[in-house]
Amino acid sequence: MISEIGLDIITKDVVNSSIQSQEMKEDLIDHLCCLVEKDMKNGSSFRDAYSKALNQTAPNGLDEIQKETVFQLSNSKIITIKKLT
Repeated sequence: MISEIGLDIITKDVVNSSIQSQEMKEDLIDHLCCLVEKDMKNGSSFRDAYSKALNQTAPNGLDEIQKETVFQLSNSKIITIKKLT
């Protein structure tokens, strides 16, 4: 189980990222905690497990998630507009 300090570290990193959606932030915190806990059960330290979780989830940093979300939403709108015209 992740300690309060570990949870605080994960939460602060996500809150300080450029991710705008509160729901996305909460989901990301939950996702990262699950990955970290899984690795810690297999003997990894918090630091190693969290580093691995970040690398798996957002290899280019958490801000990448916001950029990718904006891109996907914009791309979806463009496709819809093209279909309509």
